[in-house]
Amino acid sequence: MTTVQNPGIVHETEWPRTGTPSDEVLLKGPPTLSRRTIMTTTVVCFLAWVFSVYDFVLFGTLLPKISETFGWTTGQATAIATGVTVGTFVVSLLVGPMLDRWGRKPSLIVTTAGAALSSGFTALVGGAASLIGVRAISGLGYWDSFAVHRGYVGGGVGPVGVTRSIAG
Repeated sequence: MTTVQNPGIVHETEWPRTGTPSDEVLLKGPPTLSRRTIMTTTVVCFLAWVFSVYDFVLFGTLLPKISETFGWTTGQATAIATGVTVGTFVVSLLVGPMLDRWGRKPSLIVTTAGAALSSGFTALVGGAASLIGVRAISGLGYWDSFAVHRGYVGGGVGPVGVTRSIAG
């Protein structure tokens, strides 16, 4: 499959970086993206989604063993899981304003790193409060998958790009 170059549309390497993305799309049209750029973006977004989902599924699967280690009853484990869910929700609401203030690239780095650190530090928790706090940080990963990646994919295909999260 070959990409037909439209003379009115600039190539991705010539994409002007002055002004806001919506102005660039409006004035110059969307860039033509190479097959390699599209495949790389697709693979990176897919892997980020897989690892994000794997982390959430793994936590739910390991919660009975974690509660056994700390000696929690089923009721206590349920309350802790609820605390984790509420904390995750609260943290996920911070991503919208972060996107607005810092932009997509820095937000992608922060949300991905935050979700990864949450996964790693889960092994170091010392009790219920620390588990809730550490796992709440994984809320960055929820909106990482939705808002930031949607902004990248939408921003690459034209004027439908999302630069603001629903949460913001």
